[in-house]
Amino acid sequence: MPFFSLLIPFRDRDLPPLLKCLDSIALQTFQDFEVVFLDYGSQPALGEALKETLQKYPFLHYRHTETRGRLWSRSEALNILLWEARGAYVVVLDADVQVGKTFLELAYAELQRLASPTLLELRFWETLPNGLRVKLRTSRSIFTAQRDFLIEKGGYDTFFKTWGVEDVEMMRRISPAVGQNPVFVSEKAPLIHLWHPIQMDLRPKGWVDFLMYQYLPHKQQNPDKFPTTYLPPVVLAYKDRPVLQKMQARNQEGITHFRFGFPVLYHYTQFLARFATLRAGEFLCVEQEFTYYAPDNQSFMRKIINFCNGVLGKLRFSYRLVDIPTFETAYLPLLQVRDFLFYFLINYEAQIADYFFEHDEQKITFWVCRKIS
Repeated sequence: MPFFSLLIPFRDRDLPPLLKCLDSIALQTFQDFEVVFLDYGSQPALGEALKETLQKYPFLHYRHTETRGRLWSRSEALNILLWEARGAYVVVLDADVQVGKTFLELAYAELQRLASPTLLELRFWETLPNGLRVKLRTSRSIFTAQRDFLIEKGGYDTFFKTWGVEDVEMMRRISPAVGQNPVFVSEKAPLIHLWHPIQMDLRPKGWVDFLMYQYLPHKQQNPDKFPTTYLPPVVLAYKDRPVLQKMQARNQEGITHFRFGFPVLYHYTQFLARFATLRAGEFLCVEQEFTYYAPDNQSFMRKIINFCNGVLGKLRFSYRLVDIPTFETAYLPLLQVRDFLFYFLINYEAQIADYFFEHDEQKITFWVCRKIS
């Protein structure tokens, strides 16, 4: 059994920062550790490339859960990693954190000096694109703690989806008070958060505020309503995903197709009504692109704007009047529909057997299967 278990959850991230992270771990002067790595449902091509690449790290234990198309849940991913870990202490890392060569050696010495505390908070530096360290982050997001202690506290709360609040809640729950945990800042062998481009924000509007200012206060005021028993997390396989099987089968039996339109609020209620009519084991499917459209007939205002622009062009003016979108075009708001579907999944979880939910800046793909009673 190693002393440290380094936990790294991963899903559809760029590989270069991850490889820098793992290469820095491989150079550690303190070798009594393991890395427990979880691929939380990356796209198949990336997942295969990832699995092959990770074979060169003998200290790494690879696990995969078939959560492709499920909402990203760092809490659930970390609970799986916590269950798989064998070390006395776990270190919660991200795939874009580079570790100084002697970091584990210094952290081990600090834990021995403190007589093996249950928890030691860590700090890391942010970087610029050129790799220059710019500031020390004082947020309480990375720590090392006794594995048994985290299990005793119930692990991470899986109600949290996406990321950003699970660390806050965990630190509040396992800490006596802010400032009472020992903190380790390694100047000689720092933890460095590698710079990377900001990806599309997967957090729906209002979600973080709801968690911070409603859910967390309610949980703190009513701890008896939130059990802290740590249960073995579910690791999904393809056979556990009826939606993935249905999507691949191309069999239209038992599928209801739905398309959002105007007015949007009306279609929200229609979607809920359509889901309510599904029998157990049936599917509701949305595969829709969201683009601008313009009516065939030009409005009077549009004709005036076109005439004025023609005159300005003949007078060699470089500026033109811009058509006001509300007169001629309408846009079905993809992000608003995405947020509606997100909250639908949160609120109807007890009635859902399986789902698939992906989107980019133009298209949403959403499948949901009614639970078999």
